[in-house]
Amino acid sequence: MRSAALCWCGLALVRLGFPEKAQSQTQAGTGFGDRVRYWRVREDTAIPASLMRAAKDTFTFRLTSGAVIQVPRARITRLEVSAGRYRAALPGALAGLGGGILVGAIGGALYGHRGGTCQCVDTRTNMGVGAAFGGIVGLLGGATIGAPREDWRNVSLVSNAPLIVAAGEPRLRVSFVAAAESTTIGYLHSADSASVTLRSAATGDFTTLPRRSIRFTEVSAGTERHKLSGFVTGLFGGALLAGGIAGLSQRHSVGEDDLRGLAVVGAGAAGAVVGSVVGAVVGSHVSSESWKKFIVPPRVTADP
Repeated sequence: MRSAALCWCGLALVRLGFPEKAQSQTQAGTGFGDRVRYWRVREDTAIPASLMRAAKDTFTFRLTSGAVIQVPRARITRLEVSAGRYRAALPGALAGLGGGILVGAIGGALYGHRGGTCQCVDTRTNMGVGAAFGGIVGLLGGATIGAPREDWRNVSLVSNAPLIVAAGEPRLRVSFVAAAESTTIGYLHSADSASVTLRSAATGDFTTLPRRSIRFTEVSAGTERHKLSGFVTGLFGGALLAGGIAGLSQRHSVGEDDLRGLAVVGAGAAGAVVGSVVGAVVGSHVSSESWKKFIVPPRVTADP
């Protein structure tokens, strides 16, 4: 019974480290000048480019070579827009583990050698201890630092779904009062002294809100990933969970042979290592959109 309760407490701790995704995740739209990549008919290789113009039937791209080309929409099978770069914990952890084992094994083989002979236990044991220590350090360090990755998101190619928005239009979250209090999200299209007009990234439709009905306005500061909070939560949650389970499962004994405390410490250390890596991996895949308070200017002119 106590073990089950402790497990639920550990799961609750892990849950605290990974906030729910915000309901208003960045839509898979793109803007002029954004970094994109596209695939053409009968080609398997992605072509990186910047979006220059979007017409009903044609996209204009600037390639990495600087050349500007026009591609018919019908010739594009897939279009993705970059949502920014981030550091993935799992590839970093694997790279750190491999590098740590290699460096630790080499260090262990060289440790304690004087005059060409090993002064410690033996070379094989030293290499094993060094590899284990280096692997743990590399695993934790790699999971914390992560490997650089780019987050690509699909853009709809349906011609009647105008997901292309003008560059420079800030993404806003507006709380307003109509029949009841509501919240809407969109790109700032225009504004005057009486109203604010937002453009939906999902449909391209416009929503005009009277300024007097707006309670507050926030601007998107981009998405953030929760790798660090996942790492910290997994570190402590894993240590508490594993140490607690080990403590409850050990039989109490009295005397010099009581190894209960040592078992709890060992299990807690192992749980901290595993929990921190798992927490960092999960946290690097959990993102939410952050918002900052924003005051809409008295006048914003719509792009032609």
